[in-house]
Amino acid sequence: MREGYGPTFSMVLRRGEQRVEITCGPITDDVLASHRRGHGGLIVDARVAELYPEVVERFRSQLFDEAAETLVLPRGEAAKDVELLPTLWTRMGAGGFQRSSMLVVLGGGATLDVGAFLGATWQRGIDVLLVPTTLLAQVDAGLGGKCGVNMGDVKNQVGAIYQPKALLVDPAFLASLEYDEWLSGLGEVLKTALLAGGTLWTELCLFDGAARKKLEDPAVSRLVRACLKYKANLVEQDERERGVRTLLNLGHTVGHVLEALSLRHGAAVVPHGCAVAAGILAEARAFGAPSSVVAAIKDRMVALGLPTEISLPFDREEVLQLLLADKKRAGRGISVPFLREMGEADLRVESPESLVDAVRLAIEAP
Repeated sequence: MREGYGPTFSMVLRRGEQRVEITCGPITDDVLASHRRGHGGLIVDARVAELYPEVVERFRSQLFDEAAETLVLPRGEAAKDVELLPTLWTRMGAGGFQRSSMLVVLGGGATLDVGAFLGATWQRGIDVLLVPTTLLAQVDAGLGGKCGVNMGDVKNQVGAIYQPKALLVDPAFLASLEYDEWLSGLGEVLKTALLAGGTLWTELCLFDGAARKKLEDPAVSRLVRACLKYKANLVEQDERERGVRTLLNLGHTVGHVLEALSLRHGAAVVPHGCAVAAGILAEARAFGAPSSVVAAIKDRMVALGLPTEISLPFDREEVLQLLLADKKRAGRGISVPFLREMGEADLRVESPESLVDAVRLAIEAP
């Protein structure tokens, strides 16, 4: 991996007595030395292990006096299969993990979800250090403490909110992203920019999605940092997702259904951020967002290369059953963020039946 670029940016997310150190910039020897621990181990996704064996070894040697084995997870959502947990816990036991050990997790959003959940559940919680390596993980999944696994094709049914000790974000990892991973991350950047409005939305409107080919473009680093700042502010206010943090679910109700349908029907799995982006547009159209907002969302998606609709089979009853399993359901309604203007959103309770119609908009052309 080449050197990270740009100055290092640091902040601390505070939740009561908890401190989450967030560093955005090159992961230097001094940064690693500040987190050194007597014992610990690594969780790494298969692609990171393949692309960056020297980085994995550097982390092992510089972070621990005594390192347990490195556990390699399959790529993507396959890592979040609940049935993998007993094997992973058993290997942690064999590796000598104790309450004083630290678990370091390198990978994309799915790997971070599983790794943090292992840390949260091992001996009632050990320190976790997260190193997100994809755009989606850097701007969203790595921050906030959410972790967990899937049950079948229902996402994140088993999980917790467990804050890591630190989050190390190095945009240099983004140079190795495959195109669908890049697009997936841009979907979450789009979500954050719509919620934040202001300079972040302006910055995204000037951003060329092809900039992944020229990572020296400081716009990439600026977007990552701005997204981190916005989300950290919401998490500090509402860690347990009972208030303003729920706005970060914009597009996710429909998006999760699209992901589940792609898993269920054997098609190529729809990347999370692409599903969320299509969900944002569909929900805006279905629930009466101003036409100017709908047009702006669609124009920006096209400019970034994000799909405005997803090719999937549609069965009304199947979609309804998926929606009824949604964690945000309360009685017969589901709480859904609604974008009134750029930077202005609130929560609405929509019926599952109306959300079925929104899913249809994300699957079929208008």
